[in-house]
Amino acid sequence: RYSLQSRGLGDVYKRQVLIHCKHGVGRSSLFEAFYRIEFEGWNPEEARKAAVWRSGLGSFGRDDERGQMVLDYAPRYTSADANP
Repeated sequence: RYSLQSRGLGDVYKRQVLIHCKHGVGRSSLFEAFYRIEFEGWNPEEARKAAVWRSGLGSFGRDDERGQMVLDYAPRYTSADANP
């Protein structure tokens, strides 16, 4: 359903990232959590907690679909992939 891809970003650790969701139902916070896990090395639980706080929607609980997506997220890239 959702995809996080890094193509030609070079050194993603030195770039600013803008994530925007037109509908405002938590997708921005979801992708922010994925980004933090993928590129900033956060563990899924701390990314989930930050998503709950940031979204203000409270829709990232452990029993919620989005919260479980964050907890189940497995990084696909390494720093070597991001910094060729």
